[in-house]
Amino acid sequence: MPGPSLAALGTAFPGQSDISVQLPQGDASSATGLATLRVPALLISFFALLCLPPLLLGLAGRDGLAWDAISFHIPQINYFIAHPFALMSYEATATTLPFYHFTLAQCAGWLGLDHIDNASRAIRLVHFAISASGILAALIYIAARTRRIDALILGVPLVTSWHMLSGAIFFGTDGPGLSFSLIALLLLLTRRPTSSLHAAAFLAVAATRHMMLPYVIGASLWAALTSHAFGRWLMTMAPAVLLLMLYFVAWGGLTPPGMVAGLNPSGLFVHSLLGQLAVVGVWGIGYGLLRWRSWQAMCIGRSQLRHALLGAGIALTIMWLAVPTGFAPKDGRFGSIAWSVAELFIVADHSIPILVMAIIGAASIILCAADCMEQGKAPLEMAGLAIFLCGLMLTYAAYQRYSEPLCIASFSIAVSRLQGRERFSPLAVWPLMLLSSAGLFRFWQAGLIQATLAGLP
Repeated sequence: MPGPSLAALGTAFPGQSDISVQLPQGDASSATGLATLRVPALLISFFALLCLPPLLLGLAGRDGLAWDAISFHIPQINYFIAHPFALMSYEATATTLPFYHFTLAQCAGWLGLDHIDNASRAIRLVHFAISASGILAALIYIAARTRRIDALILGVPLVTSWHMLSGAIFFGTDGPGLSFSLIALLLLLTRRPTSSLHAAAFLAVAATRHMMLPYVIGASLWAALTSHAFGRWLMTMAPAVLLLMLYFVAWGGLTPPGMVAGLNPSGLFVHSLLGQLAVVGVWGIGYGLLRWRSWQAMCIGRSQLRHALLGAGIALTIMWLAVPTGFAPKDGRFGSIAWSVAELFIVADHSIPILVMAIIGAASIILCAADCMEQGKAPLEMAGLAIFLCGLMLTYAAYQRYSEPLCIASFSIAVSRLQGRERFSPLAVWPLMLLSSAGLFRFWQAGLIQATLAGLP
């Protein structure tokens, strides 16, 4: 008897409609076993082809996450090499919980290293493997639910995003945090939201990059409520929450004592939500065109959906009027497509493009969630993304790297569940591919390709 297809990974749990796409039996050869892995293998090989040469050559980079690695993360790892068990009270150089740095420090100790830097290839490979694992899992999930060409289309943004590439190349919590978040999401899509695996995944997200925990909280809470397992969900989430509470009590917050206050000022920053929604709006156009006919039909036929879109637009307009959204590099908004476009049309320190893109971003999330529910599927990705973006209002800096990776992954996974075996319109594909090419341009602009070619024998 043949084994189960990879599509069977999406079987629903009680209280939630089937979130998998059952593939036709006649096409089973392209959706099971090794055949299904061809597109993920191709894409992750391309991802590795871009990441591994600069990594193995020990390139340090010059901006963004490369600068963070040198300034914050490498010193923190080296501290834990010298002080391996000072996990509560320590000399902090990074604003996250210490477990990512502690883990790499332990790996360095096992390899007999008393110090690491960008030339420490073995440790960078460990970082790369952790960062790439979640992306590979997402690619396999997508490939199990769509035609090969469509899996390729939806997978390309995941392996060309500059923020995903740099997160896997340079030391830092961005890549591992994204990886654990995607693994947690995929577990939610394939299992009841109360298993020990979920608890471990939630804990890994909290320990590695607690900024991303609202994403898995939003997705898992929706899953728990629809499966009538709220009490058990609380127990599953408890280890991650208790870990954060422990550090909150010990530190008086979730930033290590002694860090520069300007790096993480306290407050509620509406401009961050608007900026991050604007980033989602950029990508929402690309993914929305893939589902345009369905979204258009829903808007025409469902008055409640139109009211929700109108309400979101009004709420965002009020927020936009309340706070300045003029382009300000010193506010941490540099290097972003959204904030670069924002400065093109500013009136009284209020950016018109930011408002337009933020409304498109919110509409994309609402429409994608409605599309899921229209097909009887739980919109876990969109629930998680919405809660995550709201959580970013607690962060002053509106870096594109905060929202873009989860945005891309969420839409690619959601559209793969919605599209199934239907074909994408060829004309609708090109805007998404054009957006994806921007990541490769940024990769070139960072000088990594040139430096790699110069470093080859």
